[in-house]
Amino acid sequence: MTTSTTREPAAQPAPGAAPGTLSHRQILTILSGLLLGMFLAALDQNIVSVAIVRIANSLHGFDQ
Repeated sequence: MTTSTTREPAAQPAPGAAPGTLSHRQILTILSGLLLGMFLAALDQNIVSVAIVRIANSLHGFDQ
């Protein structure tokens, strides 16, 4: 009993595209993820900066 295996050729890049370049869709996906991460970090910083005074007051952090 003999079996033969064939390999499919590797996907070829789009004509006119330099090797290692990203498509427009890939760039938008990456940028969307980065911008979402930056937005969440800014939102978190904003929430913490507003809440830190109340947290310190409840722990009597400003008492002398």
